[in-house]
Amino acid sequence: MADIMAEVNHVKKIYRLNIKEPGIKGAFRNLAHAKWTEKTALDDISFQMKEGQALACIGENGAGKSTLIKIMIGILTPTAGDVTVYGGHPRESGKEYLRKIGVVFGQKSNLWTDLPVEESYQAVKTLYRLDPGEYKKNYDMI
Repeated sequence: MADIMAEVNHVKKIYRLNIKEPGIKGAFRNLAHAKWTEKTALDDISFQMKEGQALACIGENGAGKSTLIKIMIGILTPTAGDVTVYGGHPRESGKEYLRKIGVVFGQKSNLWTDLPVEESYQAVKTLYRLDPGEYKKNYDMI
């Protein structure tokens, strides 16, 4: 049985948003008496990922996909719940943790369009200090 690589337990993320009234009067009024609202991005999300599994988040804009991934990689902190990846908490795990994970957001390219694909991969290999043997093994699968 494969080891648990990531565990998300009852994660909730709520953003607190300032409601601003239009115009200069609204700006001054907001300084004195700010009004706030809350937006729930994630509400009681739980799952486990075993080693070798992949995670894909699919949903409408605003469904919380990026928020969940950002919590799992340590960019954001959940409002409630707990996340462990590779046995540690992402916000506390440091650079070694970040070298173990990979995240691709669909609207950004990891390739430089003015370089041939092979050179672009070489640049990423250097940037992330990938093991040359492991890199070659993976590159040969393409």
